[in-house]
Amino acid sequence: MEQSEKQIEELVIAYLSGVATPEEITMLAAWVKKNPENKRHYEQLQNLWQLSNPQFLVTDDDLEKAHAKVMGKLSLQPWYLTLYKYWQQVAAVLLLPLLILSAYFYFRNDAGKNYVAYQKITVPFGTYSQINLPDGSVAWLNAGSTLKFPTVFKKGERSVFLSGEAFFEVESDKENPFIVATDLLKVKATGTAFNVEAYKKEPVAVTMVRGKVHVQLNNEADKVSLKPGERLLYGDVNKSFEITETDPYKWYAWKDGNLIFRDDSLSYILKKIGQIYNVDITIRDPEIGMQPYRVTFEKESLPVILELMKLTAPIDYKVYEPRKSSDNRYNKTHIEFYSVKRKP
Repeated sequence: MEQSEKQIEELVIAYLSGVATPEEITMLAAWVKKNPENKRHYEQLQNLWQLSNPQFLVTDDDLEKAHAKVMGKLSLQPWYLTLYKYWQQVAAVLLLPLLILSAYFYFRNDAGKNYVAYQKITVPFGTYSQINLPDGSVAWLNAGSTLKFPTVFKKGERSVFLSGEAFFEVESDKENPFIVATDLLKVKATGTAFNVEAYKKEPVAVTMVRGKVHVQLNNEADKVSLKPGERLLYGDVNKSFEITETDPYKWYAWKDGNLIFRDDSLSYILKKIGQIYNVDITIRDPEIGMQPYRVTFEKESLPVILELMKLTAPIDYKVYEPRKSSDNRYNKTHIEFYSVKRKP
């Protein structure tokens, strides 16, 4: 008996959910083996399922453990913790799958037309997610990032477009190079691992972990090669770049839920935290902004990070609730840091 497309989708969902019966598993396996088109359709559905059920999510257990590390119980403003939990649980778990599945059915209905269908994945602030690409490569998207890629890579190249930050582990294929395009540059690789930072209105950075990549800057002739342990920083203002040696893990530890800072200025650290959690952070006293800070945050929530910084440096902070603007939208949460004198 030939199954309908709807029945196949239900079988795949049941199998990936772990609730399929032995008969259903046998039926699905037979269908997948029947022809290459069936196998490709299954892999697309599997990819969508993995995107809809991201591996890296901050849980309530993580939050409670982080609280215990600071002081057992934090005294936080109710609206602030509620807002954090809302985006953590609702935006990451509900909004992302809905967007992905909506995109899938849109592209499925357009099948057969003479253009390439694309998937566009956006990860909410305060979260990060793993994405399996059509060629077997893997990308991790950081908070507030968007990755656009074709449902099937065309012959000759594997191109994706990034806005935000992502870590890539690229499947080796020298005949079909992997290309990450951003607003300011392109990264070309065959089989390698690297991190790309390309948030809007910010310099672009490429950090090498394994293998080798070529970075195309202003034009086709302006290329730079990077090897493991090197980091390229490229600015849009003066069109110049700088390559330095670094510990690569510092720059992609976020994919494991960690933030690593090694003698970075407090202003840079707060800017990075604000970028990840989508909050505006300012420093009232400019002199403390240049102070070096060395710290590692392991799977900590934003409230815990703020308290840890308060306890380990001569600083304090104040949180301002978002205000509604004239167009009925709320501004970002505003956090202001200032210096304090420690008691002897």
